[in-house]
Amino acid sequence: MDKKASPGKIAGIIFCILAGICTVVLLFMDGYFSGQMKTIDKYYTSVARDDLNGFKSCFSPEFAETLTEADLEDQAKRLQALLGSEEIKTDVTFLSRYKLNSTIYQVNFNYTVYNDDDNVTEQAWTVIYRDGMKWVITMIKS
Repeated sequence: MDKKASPGKIAGIIFCILAGICTVVLLFMDGYFSGQMKTIDKYYTSVARDDLNGFKSCFSPEFAETLTEADLEDQAKRLQALLGSEEIKTDVTFLSRYKLNSTIYQVNFNYTVYNDDDNVTEQAWTVIYRDGMKWVITMIKS
């Protein structure tokens, strides 16, 4: 007995295949671009928490080798000066992204430095690029 597929069945199969492909593409794009913001957020979080390993992981391995505890302390002092407090937390909000070439982006964002009593929000931007399978920061400008 030979069963023929109806046009409705064929359309349903095609729809399911296309939906699956779209889902995979969207998940890839979300992971690809959210990695940029995760790296920037990790930078600020590691500075606020005095985490040298986390701080270094935001940069290329070659540049990270040159970073010291003093570099981390300089960045922490800069953020602490915004509130006049040593106890700080940070939050980063994405604003926009511009593709500079196939692997390099300029990302514009706001970062908020806060504690229990006060907060300060500043706008900044960074140039970020893919180094292997992760995003790394080249610089951050306020």
